[in-house]
Amino acid sequence: MDQLVAFSRTEGLSEAQQDEIFKASNVQLAVSDMVSCIRESVVFLDDLSSDAETIAKAVAQTCNQHWAELAKAYISNLPNNQALSSDYKNSITSAFNEGKVEKVLPYVLTWRGLVKKGWDSKKQPTQKEMPDTLFPKGI
Repeated sequence: MDQLVAFSRTEGLSEAQQDEIFKASNVQLAVSDMVSCIRESVVFLDDLSSDAETIAKAVAQTCNQHWAELAKAYISNLPNNQALSSDYKNSITSAFNEGKVEKVLPYVLTWRGLVKKGWDSKKQPTQKEMPDTLFPKGI
């Protein structure tokens, strides 16, 4: 189970509440920006010879600002978010950061599969080739 799912469930957020948060327009935009960064960065950073986890770490680090924006958007949609302590908000942000390499790794593997099948290694894939599956069901 992902860190943030476990964290938010213990703090009283239902799966339905999480789903609603991920449907919020600012969260959807943050996810879209994140995936765009991943698609762009994987093309630029993958030398196709380093191990996939190393590339996923580099891509996750390159897109670090997008992770922060996504965490911020998520927090802004939490019930009573104005009353949440900064420690609580920092815990959520940390949960996003702890899982980012695992979230990026499937994109690297999908990218390598595309290249292996003949995709131009200098051309950024579209959503059709590399779907937005960063957060298919909650975080």
